[in-house]
Amino acid sequence: MDVDHAPDGAELSRWVTSNIEALRQEAGMTVSQVIDESGSSRSGYYSRLRDETTWTLEDLARFSAVFAVDPSTLLVPPVASSSSSDVQVNGIVLACRLSLLQAAMEIPSDSDELSVRMREAGVEITPELWDSLTAGSRRVSVAGTLLASIAGFFGVDPSYLTAPESDPTTDRLEAQLELRAALRESGGGKLGLRALGDVPPSALRAIARSLRSAKDSKATPGS
Repeated sequence: MDVDHAPDGAELSRWVTSNIEALRQEAGMTVSQVIDESGSSRSGYYSRLRDETTWTLEDLARFSAVFAVDPSTLLVPPVASSSSSDVQVNGIVLACRLSLLQAAMEIPSDSDELSVRMREAGVEITPELWDSLTAGSRRVSVAGTLLASIAGFFGVDPSYLTAPESDPTTDRLEAQLELRAALRESGGGKLGLRALGDVPPSALRAIARSLRSAKDSKATPGS
């Protein structure tokens, strides 16, 4: 470990998360198998995955036993060498973007039904993992391959799920998605993103607000 950079508790906990995920993938185990063999609860595991709770010494002992490694193996800086490595992202921003993609596309809102459809498309995800990604909790650690698969399922560039909140390209895409969501909510037809051309994001959002306003007016008694 680099003596010039002593990790704080939060960073050290993220190292543990990344190392456990790497060992899980290397062992070819599912998340459910790891949780069951470690004797942990699902809520406890995902709270650590979402960086809401730090790993304890007891956790290190239990999870290292699952993979037959020394507990100290989980405390070293993870090696990021490929797209399968974990990516640290803003959990709140990621949750908002995933929810927007769901609203804009003809995608089931139920996480069980959604995960079935995603697995049929080749995305390795469980209802519990999807719920953890859409929980909106601070920073989360997600496998790069999973983010790429989710992006492919929704038909967007993987960078959309990791780009900064203020990215101009992301702003345009989100405005387009907001309009598509408003069209769906108002009973309108489908609209391809390419059909929107170079319409400014502000104009797209204005149209989306008008559609929602019209829908709300129709739903109000006596209007």
